[in-house]
Amino acid sequence: MEHESPKLRRANTAPLARWLTFSAIALATAAMAQADGGVAATEPLTAISMGDKAMEAHDYAGAEAAYQRALDAHPEEAGLLSKLAEAADAQGKFALAADSWEASSQLTKDAKLAAQYREQGTRAREKAHSLAGSGDGKTVPSQPLPKGTLSKDPSPGTEALALYETAVAAIGQKRYGVALHNLNACLRSSPQFAFGYVARASSLMGLRRYAEAAVDYQYANLLNPNLASPLFGMGEAYAAMDRTTDARAAFDAFLLSNAPDATDELKATARERSAAISAP
Repeated sequence: MEHESPKLRRANTAPLARWLTFSAIALATAAMAQADGGVAATEPLTAISMGDKAMEAHDYAGAEAAYQRALDAHPEEAGLLSKLAEAADAQGKFALAADSWEASSQLTKDAKLAAQYREQGTRAREKAHSLAGSGDGKTVPSQPLPKGTLSKDPSPGTEALALYETAVAAIGQKRYGVALHNLNACLRSSPQFAFGYVARASSLMGLRRYAEAAVDYQYANLLNPNLASPLFGMGEAYAAMDRTTDARAAFDAFLLSNAPDATDELKATARERSAAISAP
């Protein structure tokens, strides 16, 4: 069972509902109106750095999401797959950890590292089998390793845009799993589409996967610093994780923004959220 402090429980529900509603409505309008405004490319190294920092903070879900992002650009990087394996293993996702270490062992040219990865993969596979046999439901099914290359065109293609719009409608209906499925496909096709990351983060918020949502909001902010909505989203995600200092900083940055998506309604909500976090 997830734990929330009473203070966050009081402050969380209504503003989050308003944000999810905003995501469904405004992302389909204001976001598309700005889609041709220019999105700065960012290096996969940024995602790796985010993953490393998340690991240091013991935010293993956030690290996994960041490493997965970097692997979209470098799907055959042995060291990166090993990082993903470590993040997965720390969460008890032993099947994913085993797959990633085994892939690392096949890709590395270092014989010593290959043997180490094989050994780690074997141990993770044994843990996965052991938990599966115990019937406690803690294992995560083996997942395909991420593939694809970083698109040089930040604008979404026709198929990606259709997936995005379907997902936005699903968010409005609180069908967050459906939205997430469509946005994963959208971003595989258009991995520099900043609005896609904002929308995916919104679906992750609805699923209470706050660490992953925070990573997507951060990445959207890096792709397009002219957007304000990722800052608001970061504030919501950090608040849900009880990272109050980070939440206040994100809300404050949002309140200072003059971007078109920094609407008066959202600014009022940001002030409420920041005040609720600061209240004794």
